[in-house]
Amino acid sequence: KINVSLKISYYGDAADNKSSGYTSQTVSQNYENLLKSIGLQSVDKNEDISVLMFTNPSNKDDIRKESIKLLNQYIDNINNKIPTIIVDASSHAYSKTFTDTLVDNAPLGYLIGYSSWNEFSNTVGIAISEGITRYLYLIGNNKNDESDKNFANLMTLSYVKDIAYKNNAMDEMGKVGDSNFINTHMKSHVDKIINNLNQYIFN
Repeated sequence: KINVSLKISYYGDAADNKSSGYTSQTVSQNYENLLKSIGLQSVDKNEDISVLMFTNPSNKDDIRKESIKLLNQYIDNINNKIPTIIVDASSHAYSKTFTDTLVDNAPLGYLIGYSSWNEFSNTVGIAISEGITRYLYLIGNNKNDESDKNFANLMTLSYVKDIAYKNNAMDEMGKVGDSNFINTHMKSHVDKIINNLNQYIFN
């Protein structure tokens, strides 16, 4: 059993909807069952780690509003020194607004876990495993520069790969070496992501 507690906060209205076409579980059930399977504690307060999960709003007009609410909670967590994992569980049609808000406004280097990759079980599993691993490292006694650099590389890959996936740019991502290997929208995101990580990840 891993003695780490997590508090989940949902944004959007799909926490009680089916998490994907591959399971009968809802988003919240899938998340809670993941925690149980690896011995993590789900709590309502005094958490070790905050999990902020963006889901599909019932009204598309609310995407920006829900994105800002999650962003504001993340900033509060930073100010209160609460380690944070962000899970983007929204569908492609909703995710662009959320990722734009996140990359344009959030100091990504403080995140200990992030994912929006593929179907929900993959997304939540990747984000939670990244976050738990990083948290246990940070509270341990074996910190070193090489590990920090490797984590920065991992998170950069997560952001770039996942945002490209959600923006249907994976084919372009494969054209490494081509000056047009990634569309203009993604290039802007990559620059901001790397600047965020360089500014915050080692502090």
